Amino acid sequence: MAKLYGHRYNANTEITITAGATQAIITVILAVVHPGDEVIVLEPCYDSYVPNIELAGGKVVRVPLTPGSFRP
Repeated sequence: MAKLYGHRYNANTEITITAGATQAIITVILAVVHPGDEVIVLEPCYDSYVPNIELAGGKVVRVPLTPGSFRP
């Protein structure tokens, strides 16, 4: 970004604004998940996690939560 716009971002002092939670989730996943990465998903989970991880090329590792205790 600095080369294009002459501005450097500071993750400690700046925020990203999105149109909603689903957009925020895909923004984060596309920023940090790379093809071949394994991503642990605690299930049940929000419905957009798995397809977004797969879209980014990640491999979903499902970990079910035990009913009642919600422990993996």
